[in-house]
Amino acid sequence: MKTLKILLFLPLSIFCLKMSAQIDDLLRNKDITWVAEVYNDFQTSSIGFEKSGRNMNDVTLLKFLNKKEVSLGETAFLQTLIVNAVVEERIPCYKDDDCKIKNIKWRPNFIDTILQIDPTTYEEKVKVVNSCFYVMDILFFRAHQIIYYDVKKAQFGIQTLAVAPMVVDYHYKDDFRGWKPLFWIKVTDLSKKRELTDNDITWAAQMNLNTGFDTSPDSIKILKNIGENEPFSSLFQTFSNNPKISFYKEGVVSKEKWTMPEREGYLMAKDTMMDIDAYDNEHVYKIKIVENETKAKDIHRLGLIQNWYWNDKKQRLEICLIATAPMKDIKNEIGEFLYRNPLFYRRTDD
Repeated sequence: MKTLKILLFLPLSIFCLKMSAQIDDLLRNKDITWVAEVYNDFQTSSIGFEKSGRNMNDVTLLKFLNKKEVSLGETAFLQTLIVNAVVEERIPCYKDDDCKIKNIKWRPNFIDTILQIDPTTYEEKVKVVNSCFYVMDILFFRAHQIIYYDVKKAQFGIQTLAVAPMVVDYHYKDDFRGWKPLFWIKVTDLSKKRELTDNDITWAAQMNLNTGFDTSPDSIKILKNIGENEPFSSLFQTFSNNPKISFYKEGVVSKEKWTMPEREGYLMAKDTMMDIDAYDNEHVYKIKIVENETKAKDIHRLGLIQNWYWNDKKQRLEICLIATAPMKDIKNEIGEFLYRNPLFYRRTDD
């Protein structure tokens, strides 16, 4: 029996050691100047935004093969695939975002506990309730990832530690208190895009985290940082001075690159801004020139474009990082935030 237990836990131990070794390799690699542990949320369709009210990313459906046993439509297709694979024990699921604690025989309907506070005595009590789950309750997915910057390639990379389907977390009396993961699953990272003609891929979508994620130390866990204002300081220097490395004006569709004459002085350019004054229902338009130099220390968000694939043959979720973009906050002349804009794109297939 002891031998059996050792064999059962051996694959999990190997996975944990492998992920730990991969992160250690990043920390030791001299070309990797910045490493961070992040949590990013991705919706797989507009339903996540409609129900949660959170605009996480733009979704472009790339492939959708609706099997006969799936009747909920494309908005919940990935959710259905993952939940069915977990329920039927075709893939393991975990209680933690490091995939170390197995969630044995997870089922859609399960017994849960919630914390209640007596309004009279203010005493905390634990109440056991039956939780009923529906696939459409999954509003988005949370990815636990390691993001790193390779200064030699002027490229970002990812290592995905786990992904979780997220549902609303209610307190007693149906008071909303946020979101919680149903479970966590392992994910395979790809170094290049999958061919959509591959019959093993039954669902695919492009996830554009167009508002980016916050790269400041207060928002994420920085594991490695060599140099001042990294990683954007090195990236900006390469953009301005190195013609051998390509930067694009769009993340995926256009092949149009930034030329060196266009790059020179771009980050120090002045912006033009349109002001509108109203006089007796007549609009008077004024153009103002605003000093808006882009400095590395002022950039705190990184946009991500990822392709997500469901590999039906191997029963796994696969993620490929397509492009990244430093995101700049555009403000008016008095410093009020207007919108967020990608400065340029660096693609991972170069």
